[in-house]
Amino acid sequence: MGVILLLMTILGAACATVALAFAIFTKRNGFRNSVVIGAIAWCVLYAIALVGLSFLSEPSTIAMNQPKVFCGFYIDCHLHARNGCTKIQINRKSDRPRRNSTS
Repeated sequence: MGVILLLMTILGAACATVALAFAIFTKRNGFRNSVVIGAIAWCVLYAIALVGLSFLSEPSTIAMNQPKVFCGFYIDCHLHARNGCTKIQINRKSDRPRRNSTS
């Protein structure tokens, strides 16, 4: 559903730009106002949906080395990430931290 809305927004913005240029070039003020109102209405509805769905989502805490599934940019919804453990040791001679990764 997200991909469809994204494509509709991109295509709608392109069509609105062409329609707005046509309305300004031909001096059709009524058509120009309709295009502007339609574009503003779409942006407001899109923003309401974005904010509303963000408030409905619930945060989750994952256990160590448990994969978290997420979508990148609407299309690649097969991504996984894991939180790993890193152990830090202090070298007493130089007092410089050295990282050792543990699996």
